Amino acid sequence: MAAYRPLSDAQLVELLERIPDVVWRYRLAPQPGFEYVSPSIAALTGYTAAEHYADPRVSARVLHPDDRSVVEAVIAEPEAHPVVLVRWRHKDGGVIPTEHRITAVRDARGRIVAVEGVARPVTSADRRFQIQAGELVVDLAMQRVAAGGRVAELTSTEHRLIAVLAAAEGPVAVETLVAALWGSGYAGGSRAVQVHISNLRRKLEEDPRTPRRILTVRGHGYALAARA
Repeated sequence: MAAYRPLSDAQLVELLERIPDVVWRYRLAPQPGFEYVSPSIAALTGYTAAEHYADPRVSARVLHPDDRSVVEAVIAEPEAHPVVLVRWRHKDGGVIPTEHRITAVRDARGRIVAVEGVARPVTSADRRFQIQAGELVVDLAMQRVAAGGRVAELTSTEHRLIAVLAAAEGPVAVETLVAALWGSGYAGGSRAVQVHISNLRRKLEEDPRTPRRILTVRGHGYALAARA
């Protein structure tokens, strides 16, 4: 059996530059700027990696202006935003939704000095399996929901519950949710729905105590804000 040999720096870079996803590293200190952007950035945005290194304003032109607050939140607190959705603008004027998986880089003293990300386009084929309800985008193919540009990973039960709410035209009764999730004879179903709604609000609401996206409709059940 051949002995294991770790990749050299040159081999690692060569590997990164062959993959279609965009791998990037953005330095926060001492001087903000990109330390690495894989060449695949050119196919998605029309701007090369060299252009990103040479002109910090390129990234501002690529980023959709409505998503600037999402990027600012990532830079301010990267570990609180492990997955985000932002739109990139191609040089030719097209708009490309992208998903970024974020990692914070710390120095020896524990300070965050850089942010790394792996970005992939969210294609039109992906969107066929999505339901948008107000501020929420429910991915039917994956156990996740985008809320205000931020992606939350859900449990299978949470995902099924919010998919039912997203597909409904109005409020959904608790009994209907219980039947859809576990069957109509499930003991303790009403309480279980309450627990999962509470968990979803912690993941998807800015303030779970004052929900704006997942609403309680008295006398009717629950609804997403766009369906209430």
